[in-house]
Amino acid sequence: QIKSRISTDNSERKSIKLTKKEITLHYNTKNDSIEVLSNNKHLNIECNVDWLDVSLINNKILVKCNNENHDIHNREALIKVYNEKTTETIRVVQLGSPEYLTIKESLIEFENNKETTVFINVVSNTEWIIQYKPDWCTFEIANNGIKLYLEENTQRYSREGKLIITSLTKESELIIRQPAAQTILYTSVDEISFSSDGGFSNIKVSTNSTDWVILDYPRWLEVQKINQDTLLVSCNQNIPNGEIRDDNIQ
Repeated sequence: QIKSRISTDNSERKSIKLTKKEITLHYNTKNDSIEVLSNNKHLNIECNVDWLDVSLINNKILVKCNNENHDIHNREALIKVYNEKTTETIRVVQLGSPEYLTIKESLIEFENNKETTVFINVVSNTEWIIQYKPDWCTFEIANNGIKLYLEENTQRYSREGKLIITSLTKESELIIRQPAAQTILYTSVDEISFSSDGGFSNIKVSTNSTDWVILDYPRWLEVQKINQDTLLVSCNQNIPNGEIRDDNIQ
């Protein structure tokens, strides 16, 4: 497919000679030129790619590169110089860019422990994979980045993990921090009643803490932590004095 073309009257038929038939451009080179040796001023010039602009001025072909080659692979173009008698071809090679891989952020620190989604921008010119992630995250690779899904942190401790991505020769990482959940501690009932003969009762405890303790209770009760979510409250018999006794368990 012809991307650009410059033509003049090609009524004359003369030979064409080029000072060179191949140009190698650095990945960020902008332009170069080739001298054309010909007595024929009526030449045509064509280029088959849109990342090069070519022009013929005073028997010199000016080659201008419109953008850098960000790919790691070389790219090629052909420039054709011709009249009715002769055709010459110039091969243009622009070298590939060095490999790069970068996560734009180095740290993401969330304000709360809730389930959330965040998009992480990745800048790269090659294929890459997620090498490691925290087990409390899932991900989806999207255009130019990663969509990261964080689970709610239900623990009383903040957590931190690394997201690591790698390509053939590069590595980049992101630190993710999520705060702890607020401490939850409540019982299945707020009040227990016993007869004068006493008795016992099991109370369910709901908490996200693993180290809760019994702080205080009255002497006429016996309170035990049976397991992580159960209290056993035993009440002694009340002496027959007609008085009701009550107190708190902490």
